[in-house]
Amino acid sequence: MATITHWFSELWQDFEVWEKLRDPWVWFGLGAQALFFGRFLWQWIVSERRGHSTIPIAFWYLSLSGGGALFIYAWHQRDLVIMLGQLLACAIYLRNLMLIYSQARRRALAGLPKAKLRSEVNGESDSEGGY
Repeated sequence: MATITHWFSELWQDFEVWEKLRDPWVWFGLGAQALFFGRFLWQWIVSERRGHSTIPIAFWYLSLSGGGALFIYAWHQRDLVIMLGQLLACAIYLRNLMLIYSQARRRALAGLPKAKLRSEVNGESDSEGGY
């Protein structure tokens, strides 16, 4: 046990945690990561409420905003790996939102009703809205 405690103590000191917590950019990065994590949390909550796995539209908005914020943080840190990963991911999130809204627009132009959600087809109430 003492070895683990000693190892953890050295690790904590090596990362200079206390110094880094004074940097506002670290707090911005932590907030960005929390926003990005929120997408998984929300998707899980909505899926539990509906009784089946689903991806609510808020998932894509949280993905885009969290990914964009992580890109900004990576830009500030000059981390090319994270920047490229988030840039590609944000393009995919944006494309998913475009697909969702273009389908809704095509249905409206054709005079069709809004597409029913799987939960509505199964007779469940859906207070979340979206797709």
